[in-house]
Amino acid sequence: MYNPINMVVEDEKRLIEKELRDNNKKKRYEVRYIADNLTTQEGQAEVKRLEEMALRRQSYKHSEK
Repeated sequence: MYNPINMVVEDEKRLIEKELRDNNKKKRYEVRYIADNLTTQEGQAEVKRLEEMALRRQSYKHSEK
């Protein structure tokens, strides 16, 4: 690994493996963040669509005679 006191790489193979694991972890979280964001946007769009439909709905009193 890396010795921060001496600023020397002691085990380069372990250091590379750890960096690879950390980078993969970041990628997984990034994918999850993108998916969550997309789901949130779709949900908000659906709520907005339903609200607009409700506002455009005419009262039954308009058709009464």
